[in-house]
Amino acid sequence: EQPPSGKQKPSSGKPKPLSGKQKQRSGKQVPASRELPPQPADGVKLLSSDEELLLDLHLYMLADDLRRMAPWDFYPEDQFFGVQVPGRDLIYFVHVMGQSREFTGLALYKGWEGLWSYMDFLFEIDRMSRAELSEELLQQVHVRPWSLLSIPHLMLYYVDREDLGRQELEAIKKSGVRFRGKGNWPRIEDVTPAFAPVYPEKRILKELYLVLQQVRNVMDRAEEEDPSLDREGDPPNTLLIRVPQGKGPKFRWKDHFLHTHPDWGKPSYSVKLDPESALKLSKLPEADQELQIDIFFVPSPVKEKGSRPFFPMVLLFVDTYNGLVLSTSVHAPQPDLHAVYEALPQKVVDELLRIGHQPSQIEIRSLTLFGLLRDALEAAGIEVYQVEEMPEMDEAIASMVAGFS
Repeated sequence: EQPPSGKQKPSSGKPKPLSGKQKQRSGKQVPASRELPPQPADGVKLLSSDEELLLDLHLYMLADDLRRMAPWDFYPEDQFFGVQVPGRDLIYFVHVMGQSREFTGLALYKGWEGLWSYMDFLFEIDRMSRAELSEELLQQVHVRPWSLLSIPHLMLYYVDREDLGRQELEAIKKSGVRFRGKGNWPRIEDVTPAFAPVYPEKRILKELYLVLQQVRNVMDRAEEEDPSLDREGDPPNTLLIRVPQGKGPKFRWKDHFLHTHPDWGKPSYSVKLDPESALKLSKLPEADQELQIDIFFVPSPVKEKGSRPFFPMVLLFVDTYNGLVLSTSVHAPQPDLHAVYEALPQKVVDELLRIGHQPSQIEIRSLTLFGLLRDALEAAGIEVYQVEEMPEMDEAIASMVAGFS
């Protein structure tokens, strides 16, 4: 994946030194690089025949091993590392969660897109906290377009038996691994942006099994304070990547330390806008009206026949002066969330044409939405501002979310 151009966002940063007493380094340290070793172009076999046959057993045994290891007891929550899928460019970036004990498990962000999306999520959470929003609004983070619903990732976390669905219980029963006690049952979810989490398909379960093996490798070494993981002399933004060698199924795995760029994975959009409608917008009369525009997820998933349950997105126009909702429109993430974003400028222009006049100014909080709309709106002569707070919009969203729940 190549780093796209544009404004930089917070990066994952370099892995921090492990806490505790550090052992003396021995031998020559492998220097960090700016690219990963090449992978075989084809013919890669992920699992042996026995591993294929006993995938459920091995996967859930491994999940139980990691729970007993409790890496959240010693591995920093703000430290990441990656595991490359054999034969592919895809890297799962591993995030150990649970130091607060409210939630224990692993998030595995898919590729640079997943890692960038998570860092963008942290950026926006920090922005919200600095805005000193009410507790009620902070609890609505899950409906925001930069929420966890927008991050492509896998989850392995530990819950009570009652929190598992039918498909997960059947998979555990099939595996033959026995679990007991509250908070000890592994739950595995595949998250595609804007869609409801599902139990992964077999191809992804194979990848997860290989990734978790390398997670255990790194956690074993981290618990023992392996000095090879301490890369204190590396430049900022250096990440450990476990890379496979060979065509499998008996891969050789090595540490690779990669210089990263904060913009790797940042999405780019091709805005779809009809020139004729943009010209019509520029000719509308101006009114003394200030608008706020935002988007949010409906918190309840929708299931249509033959499709995976998804979270619709609502495009909302609010009058800044009186807080009145001027327009709402609901959009399904079809074929995906990326397509929804690319279509938003046209939908905004069409809605302004329906309103029948140009507002004196428009406020937008979302950096993504601002980037998508600014050029089209400014070309029509409308002043557009990116703002930190939109209290009128927040009240409208809170009221609508309450109606959905």
